[in-house]
Amino acid sequence: NIQPFKRDKDGSSYANGRAYDANGNAQNFDLNITVFSDNDETLVTMNKRTQGLGYMCDEGFFGTRWGQTFTAKGKGLAGADVFAAGAAGHWDLKFLWRVRQGGPTGPQIGPDKITAGAFYGSGVGLHGVSYSPDEVPLITNQTYFVEFNVYDPPPDSNGFNPFFMKHPSGASCSSEGDPDQYDGGIAYRDNVARPDDDLSMTILEYAIMGPEITLNKDSLAHSVFLGDSQDSDTFTISNSGNETLNYTIGEVPSVSWLNITPTSGSATTETDTITVNYSTASLPVGHYTTVIRVSGNATNSPQDIAVTIDVHSVKPDYDGDTDVDQDDFGHLQECFTGPGVTVTDPNCANAPLDADEDVDIEDYAVFQNCISGKDVKADRNCAG
Repeated sequence: NIQPFKRDKDGSSYANGRAYDANGNAQNFDLNITVFSDNDETLVTMNKRTQGLGYMCDEGFFGTRWGQTFTAKGKGLAGADVFAAGAAGHWDLKFLWRVRQGGPTGPQIGPDKITAGAFYGSGVGLHGVSYSPDEVPLITNQTYFVEFNVYDPPPDSNGFNPFFMKHPSGASCSSEGDPDQYDGGIAYRDNVARPDDDLSMTILEYAIMGPEITLNKDSLAHSVFLGDSQDSDTFTISNSGNETLNYTIGEVPSVSWLNITPTSGSATTETDTITVNYSTASLPVGHYTTVIRVSGNATNSPQDIAVTIDVHSVKPDYDGDTDVDQDDFGHLQECFTGPGVTVTDPNCANAPLDADEDVDIEDYAVFQNCISGKDVKADRNCAG
């Protein structure tokens, strides 16, 4: 007889099946198993490519937390495993797994997962974790960190020794098989980098199928003084998937104050630079928005860049015509409240010119400093 690990049915259990006993009777729990499909939508990012488990070392390698950085190739993490040995022959340790962006101190991505080791032999356990699609999203060519911590350890093994791909310098190790190395990351023990070492582990990702649009920016925003021109911007488009990305670029909605060059292209492995030109000199005071939309034959099409232009004048130029004259003074007079009396009229919300919320002689002093006369552009620094 065998006694499998199980998970009771609840809101987080597997919704599309359940366990059955030897007589074919449905049970109110799931088996604690992982099911992978055999298809072309996964890829192996890191694994030991030579014979044997690797190297287990004694001095200074026993710890409670180890991890490995890796360079993403796909769109999400599918799973990871590592060989490790506990003290006193404990292969059956539990591990708490986390994934972080950038390195061991980066922000966590996806959930915590607790797993139990599987017996391999001689006190060695195989520890593995799996993730559903979209549970741990990745960005191609960025660095991530898979960490595993001993969880609820037995009294005689509060840590573990992981296996390495090759013999760490100056260490006393037992070896199983030939050395290997991984060029896309390094091992860490308790957040301390070991730049010459790699853990003997496998990292599996969900592959990107077909082209995928990657933009280096998601927003462009500028504040422009009335009558000024805004310098051009650039952004890049690259294909983080495979095959060839064919794309077009447009504005949603189309606006007269923005021009994009070029408006179409293709990318396989190269990065394309796109120029965004602005025509702001003739825009009146106001808040202007549009979206640059990149569309194409990609699995994640379209991708957007939000564009915002705020055109402003000096604060006393209430009517936004570049000068500060009698028309603006009329608005200040209409909104005059006196010292300590807060403006409540919504039409006068723009009237205060100093740091408080009333309109009094101190605001008039700011206004006086900005008076330019009709059709004469006010000094942009007049209001401080």
